[in-house]
Amino acid sequence: MPVYSYTLAGGQTRWFFVTDLPAGADGKRRQYKRRGFASQAAAVKAEADCRDTYCGVDLAADGSLAA
Repeated sequence: MPVYSYTLAGGQTRWFFVTDLPAGADGKRRQYKRRGFASQAAAVKAEADCRDTYCGVDLAADGSLAA
């Protein structure tokens, strides 16, 4: 579950996730990043939706897409 928190200047906490995608046609690393979630649960749900969108592949322990 690669979900992380950060704090805004006003002291509010927001959540984001980063998911590694399969390499592009040029062989370069690709990542899918989304931030600004008001709760950890919302970020976890969005991250799960992202995995489902990309062929339903499970994430490896390091957050990369498992082959």
